[in-house]
Amino acid sequence: MKEQAKSGLALAIAVLCLGGGSHAAPVAQKSKSKAPPTVSLRSSNDAPAAGTRIQLTWSSFNASSCRASGAWTGTKKSSGSEFVTPSNGVYTLTCSGSGGSASASVPIVVRNGQKIPGGIWLGTDSLTKSKVTGIATEDGTVVFLLEDGRQYYGKFDVSPPVDPPSDIADMLSKILYAPLDGGMPIGLAFADGSTYGAGSINSSYSPRLSINAGINFMTAAGTSLPEANVNFTFSKMYYNGSSLADIAGNYTSAADKSVVNINSNGTVFSQSPSTGCVVNGLVKIISATYNAYDISYSFSSCTGQFAFLNGTTAVGLGMMDRTTEPRVLRVGLHSDAAHYVISGAYPRK
Repeated sequence: MKEQAKSGLALAIAVLCLGGGSHAAPVAQKSKSKAPPTVSLRSSNDAPAAGTRIQLTWSSFNASSCRASGAWTGTKKSSGSEFVTPSNGVYTLTCSGSGGSASASVPIVVRNGQKIPGGIWLGTDSLTKSKVTGIATEDGTVVFLLEDGRQYYGKFDVSPPVDPPSDIADMLSKILYAPLDGGMPIGLAFADGSTYGAGSINSSYSPRLSINAGINFMTAAGTSLPEANVNFTFSKMYYNGSSLADIAGNYTSAADKSVVNINSNGTVFSQSPSTGCVVNGLVKIISATYNAYDISYSFSSCTGQFAFLNGTTAVGLGMMDRTTEPRVLRVGLHSDAAHYVISGAYPRK
């Protein structure tokens, strides 16, 4: 009996050690991660001529289904391409998976003979090697901000050619022209002492791709500056969209460290500790689809050499640069009546 007991005890110990019986240790199960999906969507041409077919190409990861909305509809594969004859609108693709859903969009503007210069355009002045940022709206309003503080502004002629032969019409549709005004930042002047002047820009362009521009400018004192050539490339920052909620916040002026406050209703307030200038202004949405803002400043309480600003209003354009951290508000304003320009890059606080 003792031998049988020992044998039974040994067997029980062996079973427990091998993990048998109802006391076996549980095995932890690894849970599958649910990564959120990602989606990309691009167009072969963001500003096609009327009747032109374009190709939309997309891809997604961690997604099991995709659906089109906006200017197109229907269920789509998780990756693929499609030729469409587009209409004006925003083409959106939303893809879903176990980790949630994600969307990507591309705006399309169909050209019915008119020119489409809208965009954020980045280039370099061939003469001064100064970097240039252009902000252009869909109606042709444009401002060019140079790194050295100079600014040019005007409005492109976006009207279609009037009944020329088709080959001439095609050539003219690829040319942009705008009369320009411009000037030096407050406190600086051109070599002849002038602070402002006028000129023009002539350029060939491909919508949403490039502008190859020649800029001619004459100062108010009559000095013709050498022609500047700038090859601009289109920046997809233009497609980031705009909203008052996004632009609202406090920004710092690099010039005098004053704080510029933009309220969620678009009102602007700032007071300079060095010049005494009080700014009351307004930011407006031009189109929520594009990253361009209509901005105005009105001045009061300025002292010293800046007293001439009192009672004046400057108008212009701005855009939000999200390529830096913190993000930067880039602004180009001007007053035709008082002949001054304000070019600023305001980091967000």
